[in-house]
Amino acid sequence: MTSRAIDRQPDTSFRFTESLLRLLQRSLNDGRRAILVILCLSAACAFNQFSAILNHDSAWLIHGTEVFLNGGRLYVDVFELNPPLIIYLTVPPVWVAKQLHASSIDVFVLYIFLLAVVSLSLIWLTLRETPRLSPFVRNGILIAVTPVLVLYPAADFGQREHLMVILALPYLFLAATRARWQARDWRLAAVIGVLGAIGFSIKPHFLLVPLAAECYIAVRARSLRRLTRPETLAFAATVTAYVVTIPVFTPEYLTTIVPFGMAVYDHGFDSPLWRVLLTPWVICLPAVLLFHLVLRKQLVIAEICDLLCLSAVCFLVIYAVQSKGWSYQAYPIMAMAVLALSVIFLNVTEKVLPGRPRGANATALRSLALCACVLILVMGTTASRERYSNETMLRLEPMVARLAPGASIYIFSVQVPDGFPLVNYTGVGWSSRFDELWLLPGLVVPGTDAAASASGIRMRGEIERYLRNAVAEDFTRRPPDLVFVDAAPRKSHFGGIDFDYIRYFSTDPRFATIWADYTMLGDIDRFQVFGRRPAAE
Repeated sequence: MTSRAIDRQPDTSFRFTESLLRLLQRSLNDGRRAILVILCLSAACAFNQFSAILNHDSAWLIHGTEVFLNGGRLYVDVFELNPPLIIYLTVPPVWVAKQLHASSIDVFVLYIFLLAVVSLSLIWLTLRETPRLSPFVRNGILIAVTPVLVLYPAADFGQREHLMVILALPYLFLAATRARWQARDWRLAAVIGVLGAIGFSIKPHFLLVPLAAECYIAVRARSLRRLTRPETLAFAATVTAYVVTIPVFTPEYLTTIVPFGMAVYDHGFDSPLWRVLLTPWVICLPAVLLFHLVLRKQLVIAEICDLLCLSAVCFLVIYAVQSKGWSYQAYPIMAMAVLALSVIFLNVTEKVLPGRPRGANATALRSLALCACVLILVMGTTASRERYSNETMLRLEPMVARLAPGASIYIFSVQVPDGFPLVNYTGVGWSSRFDELWLLPGLVVPGTDAAASASGIRMRGEIERYLRNAVAEDFTRRPPDLVFVDAAPRKSHFGGIDFDYIRYFSTDPRFATIWADYTMLGDIDRFQVFGRRPAAE
């Protein structure tokens, strides 16, 4: 009796799993059903994103691009920490919106979805000709890629890391097939190489990932000749052309932004390493790597999962070195980890599909169940993130919205969400060249001054002169009608000191004279609000 019960136990416990596997098998083996799933998922995500608020960083980049298209100079009239490529990438939607007199934010969101469609199409073309890859696994990968590109960024939709993953992901899938010595149409490879170069060049440290991928291919092939492929040549040419344009068209990035940023940015915005690493995606990554090592022999094309896991580790290194702990910087780790788990899930599932040789079916199903649990954990944690919200915008918007057309505002703060996307959604002007005064914390917080050396003293003096001069020039060039001053006693990134913006900048006689034209109107939340006095008759 006991023996028979034990014999029947696997059939009873796995009956529900078998039913799910049959449903999954029918859905993923049919390409039309897979496309329908992708379209429905994309449509739902698009509806969700169009009804949400765009995050502050993307909103600022849209504003900076508008200034650039209206004749402003990058790194002079738009003081942006990132290299110029992200502005160039934002030009198409902003230009189209300008021509159509449409919302730049709406066109930008549509632009991101179109890029995601291009990325999915290139991945499909890459996987379509891959031998030994069944329709079940290929369609499953495409369905897994869809939410990674358009749903899981959530509040970080349109961030630089999001754009990078969209543009660079086809390169990683192509590299995985190249590791098996597989030939590809050179035109498809060249397009993927160009897009990969653009994606990975958004931030210089992203280039660690394709470098690691090419090292992997060279080791697998035991030959450096495998590095000279159409996509790598197109990649190298694109990166080279971009690097050459920087000193030619935006020399201020090298002469101002880079030295200023290296001197003070990290000092003001670093977080403790333990806090940076204490995120769900980082914590789950070792489990993903362990699943890959244990189940690698079960994978039809292990190289895909190899490169996804390798990329996840590289992105983890990049994330840790930056030491900021911001969610959008961890997004690539999540993207690679979820896709690696999806590939494992699909391969192991295929081995235990109904009608296949059973073998060690119970063991495989148990492994599948564990893999699915981790996959659901990672995806559920990510998908449950709330959409972007901005409490400061909600508090300031009623006052800003009452301003006359053509009016502008200025905000003394070191937090981008204080000004954006408030400016974008209200249509008010922005009188500053900065998204926020990020140069300040590294200058004034005790213990962050690099004045131990003569060069540190000179750099600090140069940054202070630039900052005071820039603020005075911005107030003179376009006097703001309303000024919001962060008056919180313990401001973010200032190490607990009670920093006074007006007192600091009033040491410059030019600003003190300008500020005499402003009078205090009241308080909103942590801000003091000042208005410009009408000009004397």
